[in-house]
Amino acid sequence: MDKDLIRMQRVFCEILEDDSLRLSGHESDATLVGWDSFAHVKLIIGLEEEFGIKFSIDEVADTKQVDGLRKIIARKTST
Repeated sequence: MDKDLIRMQRVFCEILEDDSLRLSGHESDATLVGWDSFAHVKLIIGLEEEFGIKFSIDEVADTKQVDGLRKIIARKTST
């Protein structure tokens, strides 16, 4: 598991209140229990804080898959 996915997993575990959650990258709002519209907002805020980035409105609205979020994070944190 890459370091970004590990960091993302910590945020997802906290927001979704599931310490046993293990992300593979293939999860989405349709497959994870508790990932509803309210949790999505909290996940975005948590990921922004964790990675020191900001998601655009389009990214927030269009990305409801772990792998999609990971790709955006990688793009925004690459130097």
